Amino acid sequence: MQRSPRPRSEGVITRRMWIGIFFVGAIMAGGTLLVLDGSLPAGLIEGCGNLHYAQTMAFTTLIMFQLFHVFNARSESQSAFHGLFHNRWLWSALSLSLALHVAVICVSFLQAPFPP
Repeated sequence: MQRSPRPRSEGVITRRMWIGIFFVGAIMAGGTLLVLDGSLPAGLIEGCGNLHYAQTMAFTTLIMFQLFHVFNARSESQSAFHGLFHNRWLWSALSLSLALHVAVICVSFLQAPFPP
């Protein structure tokens, strides 16, 4: 399906795109803060972890939000599930990102840049 070119007066990022960026950003920020709060004792949601655990949970939540958001960012007009398995490079990058994330959490010498 071919689209006509956008008008010269229209910016690269449209008003609709800015609204989407802020909406998705607010959901990611709110969800991450909710997980952080739920991982600590006291707060809005009672948790039972310590600060290190809560930071790890928030970091993991933010990473997962970003990895899942990749599928939404592929198209403005089609479902995230359309052509889901057609891009091997995308799946390779997602797999590598997930493996690196697990390595940062589980391998002790990789944890040095991420102190508790």
